[in-house]
Amino acid sequence: MTENQVGGVREAAQQEGAAVAHHAKEAAGEVSAAAQEQVGQVAREARAQANHVVRDVRDKVADTSRQAARYLDERGARGLLDSAQDFARRRPDAFLLGAAAAGFVVGRVAKSATDQQGKGQHVARRPEPVRPPEAQTRAPSTRVCGRGSRATPMGTTSGWRTR
Repeated sequence: MTENQVGGVREAAQQEGAAVAHHAKEAAGEVSAAAQEQVGQVAREARAQANHVVRDVRDKVADTSRQAARYLDERGARGLLDSAQDFARRRPDAFLLGAAAAGFVVGRVAKSATDQQGKGQHVARRPEPVRPPEAQTRAPSTRVCGRGSRATPMGTTSGWRTR
């Protein structure tokens, strides 16, 4: 092969490689666009399903509150108390568990309410103990005890306590 032929083959290979790379880039872009569309569709479906679930929960809560209001209108507070006592006699375990859960929820709500009221206010701290003037200026005394360790007001440096 001559130099011209080698140069022509090299040039043809470069052009073919560039064409293949360009084609691969376009195909990747198409796949990427399709993948983005599929992800978008899944997100839209999930959002619609979540809205449906939220709507169902909201409707159930509204129905339950209407039933509770109707029950209170018909029987009054005394009827509610009688029903609670009857339930406590029939199922004491469930009643106690419900009472504990309700107490926990009320406690958390009360704590949250007091935390919200206290935001931005200074939290009270325990005051520092007042030291006599001589205790503030004097260095802690140390004395030597057996075995070459030093005794300090908090104990010894060797871990032994002095008597």
